[in-house]
Amino acid sequence: MQGAQRRAGKWASILEGLTTHHELYPNVMVELYPDKERRSLMTAKTGSTTMHIGELAERTGLSLRTIRHYDDVGLLPATARTDGGFRVYSEDDFDRLMVIKQMKPLGFSLEEMAEILGILAAGQGHEVPEEGRARLSDFLEQAVRQRAKMARNLAQADEFIQRLNAQP
Repeated sequence: MQGAQRRAGKWASILEGLTTHHELYPNVMVELYPDKERRSLMTAKTGSTTMHIGELAERTGLSLRTIRHYDDVGLLPATARTDGGFRVYSEDDFDRLMVIKQMKPLGFSLEEMAEILGILAAGQGHEVPEEGRARLSDFLEQAVRQRAKMARNLAQADEFIQRLNAQP
């Protein structure tokens, strides 16, 4: 029981420090309704289709814990929050999370991921500045090297599996 009280106290102290979502997100008014007619109202108010963290997790194959972690460290802040404090994500957030998911197995640190995402976001609809292009080139070289290493490891695993299959 003490653990549950401690967790409840932790969340209460966190929530005490937060203001309403209207103050946190002054340009977004989110109302969530279970039926499609009202959901379209929410879409009109946020300007895009939105989803809760559970749907985002299901679509990406990532855990709720992982998505919350990416939110907490600033890689994937929720587009908005409901009156109840639930995270609301957009299709743009889904796309961003898929890029994060692609970077993860290549061994990029959270800081590197944030830098890459920042450069990519700055380049949407605009030419990426020379410094950004140079950094992306460095990251590309790093990704290619890491992928080659992963391919070698996979080939070794395949050889081992063949060895085991060859045993009587």
